[in-house]
Amino acid sequence: MFLPTDDYIPAFTNRFSYRLTTTAPRGWRELPGLRGFVGRFSALSTITLDRRTTENTLSSRLNPFAFQTADSLLLSLNKLLRNTLYFNRSNPIFGAELTVQQTQQKVLLTQGSDTRNLANQSLLLRRTLAQSFTGRFTAARSIRENLSNYLEARNFRVLQYELAPEISYQPTNVLRLTGTYLRTTKQNTNGPDEDAAGTFDELGVETRVSQVGKRTLSATTRYVRVAFEGDQASLVGLEILNALRPGSNFTWNLNLEQRLSNGLNVTLAYDGRKANGLNAVHTGRMQVSVLF
Repeated sequence: MFLPTDDYIPAFTNRFSYRLTTTAPRGWRELPGLRGFVGRFSALSTITLDRRTTENTLSSRLNPFAFQTADSLLLSLNKLLRNTLYFNRSNPIFGAELTVQQTQQKVLLTQGSDTRNLANQSLLLRRTLAQSFTGRFTAARSIRENLSNYLEARNFRVLQYELAPEISYQPTNVLRLTGTYLRTTKQNTNGPDEDAAGTFDELGVETRVSQVGKRTLSATTRYVRVAFEGDQASLVGLEILNALRPGSNFTWNLNLEQRLSNGLNVTLAYDGRKANGLNAVHTGRMQVSVLF
């Protein structure tokens, strides 16, 4: 049942999920030539569809790919298409991943409908540099789009590029230290504030202590330098800045997962943020879970 007002309206939900893993025969990896090269590749494809509609036709209710539903009958739509191509996925020395992902979220509101689209392409390279050092490099391109048929100020299309080198040092099985750098550029290409753009330079340090079956403790500190052009108070400005402000910003978090007994886990999380010119914001969470 969908309840936009005090009247009940019958609604129909259709969910579809599909996952396909493709790998070459394991014996090919040890062969020379073309078969040995192809044997190092594998692929993972995922499709997830979740649609709610008031359209009272049997074909529309049973067909998860019936996307031609009118906006007046479509209550919500969540769509995920993801494909990842792996090279040397299980190799501890060197590997690569190429991921193409597209998501869409559409929801019916009282004034009209909102649609959010995300298209992302990323390439990940990893290489073991020494016995205790591992390097990773990620390059990504994404487009975030928001479409509204009732408020023009909510329309934007942000083009984003990311470069993220990372190096990890793991002297023991318990302790791991990671240093990261992230360079991000964002540019709005559609909507009322087309000149909005931001550049982000982020330095981060993460410490992780993990004891199998007992506890996991991780702490992260990040410094973010932001350069921004445009209206900070606009919707696209909030989308680009992501709760930060032009200038120097700091974020930090601390997470503890503790197993008290068989099946009983406690998770404590603390997040902090200090945006340029504003007071620090602190957020704490606790969760208790029982597995039986």
